[in-house]
Amino acid sequence: MTNQYYEFFCPVKVIAGKAALEHIPYELTGLAAKRPMIVTDKGVRAAGLLDPVVAACEESGLEIISIYDDVPPDSSTDVVRDIAGIYRSEKCDSIIAVGGGSAIDTAKAVNILVSEGGDDIAAYSGAGVIKHPLKPFLVVPTTAGTGSEVTSVAVITDTTKSVKLPFTSSFLLPNAAVIDPRMTLTLPPHITAATAMDAMTHATEAFTCMAKNPLSDAYATAAIKKISTSLLQVMDNPKDSDGRLELAQASTMAGIAFSNSMVGLVHALGHATGAICHLPHGLCMSLYLPYV
Repeated sequence: MTNQYYEFFCPVKVIAGKAALEHIPYELTGLAAKRPMIVTDKGVRAAGLLDPVVAACEESGLEIISIYDDVPPDSSTDVVRDIAGIYRSEKCDSIIAVGGGSAIDTAKAVNILVSEGGDDIAAYSGAGVIKHPLKPFLVVPTTAGTGSEVTSVAVITDTTKSVKLPFTSSFLLPNAAVIDPRMTLTLPPHITAATAMDAMTHATEAFTCMAKNPLSDAYATAAIKKISTSLLQVMDNPKDSDGRLELAQASTMAGIAFSNSMVGLVHALGHATGAICHLPHGLCMSLYLPYV
């Protein structure tokens, strides 16, 4: 080990398995939350993925106060402001993000506004700006790739200035990540492959970059092993729930790894290419990974 000093931080509770969704009400009530809002997108709702989440809450007598399902693929400051307005008018007290990276990032930004106040999310951009814990926040990922459910960052587009605003704070970390294979069973093969390669890149770069440490190495190598074993199986049999769970866990583990050791040149090149050519992030990752 070259670095004599390192830090490793992941306070997110992980709830994983084939009945993970049913634990959402228990987690919310444990955080004294009674009026949750769901933040998601049209595709997730159309695929019926909200149904088990809503059913789990209703069975426990927990009412979902509001569902916002219009998060775009590249979320913006306007969308964040709109959702925050609904959250306040409906007197919600917690957020459940159900979706991929965009829905999760949007929910993180909404949580900043409703917790810190104001309508200008740009005021909180950067690192270390947020000084206080935010509202109760659970994440249910519907893709096995981004690892956003265990990262302390969010990126939102400022459409007026045509720039992407980064937000970094340990307070952005969710209270819990709910990993349930039911949420990825309907993912089309090309998205399954692209998102898994995003996770594979997170893990590979976490294992090779400057801030790597023994703990991030353990998560990274385990994630690589899971993806290597399960991805082709799931591509051949998309309804393989065991394989889906393995990929989802691998994505979370890779997220924990790169949160603590950072990523490298694949992401630097991939972000630039994705922005210019409007290609999916996971596809850009898989293009550059072998060469980097």
